[in-house]
Amino acid sequence: ENVGGRILWKHANFEKFNYVEAHELRMINNEWKECLPSLKKGNYNGDEPWLLYHQRGSSQATLYDPRRGRHYVSVDQNLEGARVLGSNMGWLMASDSVSVNPGRQHRFFVYNPFKAMRYNLPVLNIGYPLPSCVVRCGIVTKTVTQRNFYAIVVTDNFYALHVHYIGMRNGIWDVAWTLNPIPIFDDGDDDQHADYRGVESISPSENLLSIRMSDHRKYDLNLQTREWEVSEILGEDTMDWNRLSGLSIHQMKETLNLPAATPTSLELIGTKTDRHRVRNQFMSDDASTSEIDGVWLEVRA
Repeated sequence: ENVGGRILWKHANFEKFNYVEAHELRMINNEWKECLPSLKKGNYNGDEPWLLYHQRGSSQATLYDPRRGRHYVSVDQNLEGARVLGSNMGWLMASDSVSVNPGRQHRFFVYNPFKAMRYNLPVLNIGYPLPSCVVRCGIVTKTVTQRNFYAIVVTDNFYALHVHYIGMRNGIWDVAWTLNPIPIFDDGDDDQHADYRGVESISPSENLLSIRMSDHRKYDLNLQTREWEVSEILGEDTMDWNRLSGLSIHQMKETLNLPAATPTSLELIGTKTDRHRVRNQFMSDDASTSEIDGVWLEVRA
């Protein structure tokens, strides 16, 4: 009789165990293995998103669990030379280049750091009528293993913001990426049309991309009809969530265990789950010398 298992189920507070701790506890013995769900069968979904961040292009990354205030540092070769762009359903999207200079050819991959699964995406080639551009954000619409999803990136060319997307259907990629400019309203602020920092969040559903901008409008793109619907955001966002919201750059560095004396810029890309929406955050010291990229990530395995 599994007495130890009964005791664990009766007295253990399983909400205290996050993904890393649950994995370690399952390694103790069979009783713990029976009490805690397997992390390899796709039935683990964390209570809150975690922040994955690293020095831009570095293979050493930190996962931060904000609910428990815990940091987990590891070396992940998939992140070496990469720049994270966004995430959905536990899958992060990244560029395989750390460059933020305009370019005409861009390569991406999607990666689940909890499952150690990676897939390369088709190359995005920028041609007429769009000049060279910088990729700022990226996301997939579904779990990649379902083999029916869209990969989406947001770019800027210092004049306008654009969406590019490509679909996979039954495991076969579309022939080419589709280009669609974001029809940002002209409120007399010309810079807003090209400033990616005006993008507060991007979140997809099966055939829809929703972009929330700092102009208090929501831009919804139907990925099948290629048509936009623009609406004003009224009232507070009940899903808005971020345990790091309102922190100064100095408080943020302290929370994330970053060197206090090193001038730092932070680009933290948000995410949306069925419970939370995390906005993008861009902040820096003066004359920043350290570039930290991060992405909020739903803990799924």
